[in-house]
Amino acid sequence: MNQKLRIALAVFTVLIPNASFALFIQSGPSLTLGIPHALNLAYDGRLTPEYSAGLSLGGLNVPLQNGITLGISNAELRGRWHPWGGSLFVGAMLGGQTIYGKGSRSITVTPVYSPMINAEAKVTGAYLTPHFGWLWIFGSGFTLGFELGLQLPLSSKTTITTSSKDPLAAEFMTVIQASPEYQKLESDIEEGANKIGKLKIPYSAFRIGWMF
Repeated sequence: MNQKLRIALAVFTVLIPNASFALFIQSGPSLTLGIPHALNLAYDGRLTPEYSAGLSLGGLNVPLQNGITLGISNAELRGRWHPWGGSLFVGAMLGGQTIYGKGSRSITVTPVYSPMINAEAKVTGAYLTPHFGWLWIFGSGFTLGFELGLQLPLSSKTTITTSSKDPLAAEFMTVIQASPEYQKLESDIEEGANKIGKLKIPYSAFRIGWMF
């Protein structure tokens, strides 16, 4: 998890609970495990018996083969309607996510010079996730939840950047970017990021937390 996300999570856990007491009749933090966002820290509350809302932040890095690393971070705002005032609900999430892939590879410039080049691709975009599920709040405040839905991409933008710690690499960057090794590295990273960023993805989440 990167530094900016850790700072955002720290601010989230301190400020949101203090502001929420005036809005919710019952509220509290929770941890969600799911797909496509594997790990999220959330804060949810019941506005009325029929309506609840919340927001969440998350992120995860996954190392793959060939020196490639994929990661994802996200922020979401959600609303739910509980038609009978109980645990069953239907709802929607509006979120933004950044999916990134990065890797390093030795690129042959001359027979005696092969600098290490770092490449990173980022896919940023917004999404909408209609879903349904159950949010159980027990008398003690202990909370469990389960949700199913579909994440629909609303927008997607891909950017690719390259860098090298080798001071001579900048002088050869045009040659490097035209090399078959670099083209393969760039293609591998972009393909991995785009596969997730531009697809409709089934959504599921298991929630455990506490409400006060």
